[in-house]
Amino acid sequence: MPHPAARFAWTWLPLSLYVALIFSLSSIQTIPFNLSFDGLDKLVHGLEYSIFAFLLLRALATLAWPTTSLGTLFFCWILVVVFAAADEIYQGTVPGRDSSAWDALADVLGAVLGSLIYFGLSGLRVRKRSPDTPQGAGASS
Repeated sequence: MPHPAARFAWTWLPLSLYVALIFSLSSIQTIPFNLSFDGLDKLVHGLEYSIFAFLLLRALATLAWPTTSLGTLFFCWILVVVFAAADEIYQGTVPGRDSSAWDALADVLGAVLGSLIYFGLSGLRVRKRSPDTPQGAGASS
């Protein structure tokens, strides 16, 4: 088992940097490229948030959750919804940008996809802790 500080940096630092990247991109007043393809901006939102949810779930999975991995997945989705809403509200305050409920929906759908990809790649399985399983002995990454 790696040192706790190294494990924390390995999982939470990439997430923190990615969150900073998302808000940096949201702060740009004029998008430097053309998203004229109908729906392309929604695909970009979905991709952006699939990566975010992948990193978020990866970080959350390192915590010693006493509940099931399904609870961790739902907690990830709740955090994504809050973050997507905050990001869209923030974008609405940036000159030249607007906020959109459709963008937030694309964010959430992308996040669901990204978190399910993480589940598939990590080998985590949605299961309930049996009564004889010790506290904190749930799924790990």
